[in-house]
Amino acid sequence: MIKNLALYLSTAEVDWAVIDPSAEVGEGFVRFHIGGQDIRLNLMPEGQIPEHLAGMSRYLTSLTDDAELITALNQLILTVRLVVGVKLSQPITWNHEEWAFLEHIAKCGLGFFFIGDSIMLPGGQVLIGPLAKDTDEADGQTPADN
Repeated sequence: MIKNLALYLSTAEVDWAVIDPSAEVGEGFVRFHIGGQDIRLNLMPEGQIPEHLAGMSRYLTSLTDDAELITALNQLILTVRLVVGVKLSQPITWNHEEWAFLEHIAKCGLGFFFIGDSIMLPGGQVLIGPLAKDTDEADGQTPADN
């Protein structure tokens, strides 16, 4: 089951009403009601993003000795303009409507997920992390496998 994740988007501005007209936008957050549950997106303040991304880069570098992969991951991280913490009111799986909605946001923002200590692209390709080896906590699958 998916409980905790973050979205990393390469666009600093998102028109949340285009993503979903029922979006409730507040100071530092956006809330949606999808698939019978609330999804709250907590938007990281712009001034905190560079330090956060530097920490992510250090973490990802600790996972591999593959210089080519590290370079590719750091290039991906350099594209990030918005970091979004996702708070789900209840856990979901890859085949839930809520997961499809989150993938839609990632695609619209030209982004990726940090989930299960792994970097995952929309569509389920895991670039690095435990999910690349072990996949989903609940069913052994990633979205790419479904």
